Amino acid sequence: MPNPITIREIPIFSRLSPAHLDQVQQLLRFADYQAGDIVIEEASPSHCLLYVIIEGEAVLYKKGRWPLGDQAFEYELEVRGKHEIFGWVSLLDGKPLPLRVMAKTPLRLAIVDLKKSPGSPAAHIKNVLITELKRYLSTFVRTSLETRVADLQLEAEFAHYRNAVGSIVITTLALLSFYAVAQPASAFSKFA
Repeated sequence: MPNPITIREIPIFSRLSPAHLDQVQQLLRFADYQAGDIVIEEASPSHCLLYVIIEGEAVLYKKGRWPLGDQAFEYELEVRGKHEIFGWVSLLDGKPLPLRVMAKTPLRLAIVDLKKSPGSPAAHIKNVLITELKRYLSTFVRTSLETRVADLQLEAEFAHYRNAVGSIVITTLALLSFYAVAQPASAFSKFA
């Protein structure tokens, strides 16, 4: 089991006091998965678990519809790695898990079990972690917004270039057709 110093290296726990780190340590369990193993299924109950990647990578998927047909399709949203977390959305809202998570590589997880049980520090530490999750979420949203704006800027730039190329092609075709109409048929006979 990692010691509190190792746990402190995980960003979501980095601001916790030594007493809170000890409480988190009491709630930790570890799980190992092989590449291709399903960690959690979309829409399964959350069970108040927070998953932290200790080693390896996990792929997050979301169910949707195939855009060119009416069949179900699973979209790969992102790959998460060392010290990144998942399961936090359900921890905050208490609803079923919104994603399916699969091990991309051999994966070791630290799972923080925040279910309330008699004598467990879960109730208190859950509130502390929710405060940390709010910080994490605000950073995540800001980064997502910046990334989305950068993507939109690139799309606008590509659209501008595509329109410019389209204008050049149309102008070239117009000039060629004007040239073809203006030239007598005998001018083209030398190419035959």
